[in-house]
Amino acid sequence: LELNEGLGFSISEKEDLLLYPNPSPNGFCVITNENWQIDRLIVTDVLGKEQLVLSSYHGEFVSSNSLKSGNYFVTLISSNGNSTVLPLVIL
Repeated sequence: LELNEGLGFSISEKEDLLLYPNPSPNGFCVITNENWQIDRLIVTDVLGKEQLVLSSYHGEFVSSNSLKSGNYFVTLISSNGNSTVLPLVIL
């Protein structure tokens, strides 16, 4: 996991995934390269409880207004079944 101060958290360069902005005051989006087609996006709290589930995600802005300030994890599941987890901080 790499931290990019200007853009937010990103996993390895070869994955080309970016959760932006992070930390987030009111929402975020996932920026991907053409190799990633995200089918599902799941936000869980630090205890693993699902807080937000999008069964279809196409890069749009995700509002975090329903989430309290704190630390979360965003699970991204691709069209080919691969998944990855990114940390998210809500201000």
